[in-house]
Amino acid sequence: MIYRSIEEMKEKNKDNRNDVRNEYNVSREKDNKKFRRIFFGVIFSLLFFIVFVKIFFGEILIPYGVTFNGSKLYKVYVNDSHITVGYESKHKIPIIPFSLFLQTSDFGSYFGSNYGSNDVEIYLGDKFVLDVQAYECFAKVKDVKKMKVKCSSDVRILEEVDGNYDLEIIKLDKKNVYKYSNDFKNDIGEYFDEKGRYVVYINDRNRRTHTQVYFYVDVV
Repeated sequence: MIYRSIEEMKEKNKDNRNDVRNEYNVSREKDNKKFRRIFFGVIFSLLFFIVFVKIFFGEILIPYGVTFNGSKLYKVYVNDSHITVGYESKHKIPIIPFSLFLQTSDFGSYFGSNYGSNDVEIYLGDKFVLDVQAYECFAKVKDVKKMKVKCSSDVRILEEVDGNYDLEIIKLDKKNVYKYSNDFKNDIGEYFDEKGRYVVYINDRNRRTHTQVYFYVDVV
């Protein structure tokens, strides 16, 4: 293109820059709109997935092959006697909040004075007073006052912590009859009202961890 003057060339260049700037702004606005559509589409799809899972499944738990080392130590007493109990802890790690979780677990026994057996034998009509105490476990480490460790029956440094307990008592037979399923209570002798074998579950439910402590009762 041949310009008749420098002023005409400057004016044309100015127009070209404006055209380029306008095209850039239009392109950028299209990209922003596309990004917003994608972003809100992903958010909507995620919310739909969460609502769908909560309505039809409650939660999706994916087993994760790593042992959960955060279980508390539980000491259970029947009529002031420290008994052996089994336990199973399940801990959830969120992938998608409220719907999809990885789940790790831990299980084993905590030993009491009846070492090696989590059976309690009573006579029909005996009193049965239950108590439970929960602890976090620590060990002394060089240059560190104490360090939290996996709990076991022989850990010496314990700190008592609160639990959020409920209680289940089931008569074990062909029907597995629930005798009690509600808040934790201490005096439970009235629920062992027949001879036979029972299982007692103490459930400790925290934010993402559910621990079930259990033992068996033989009523003779």
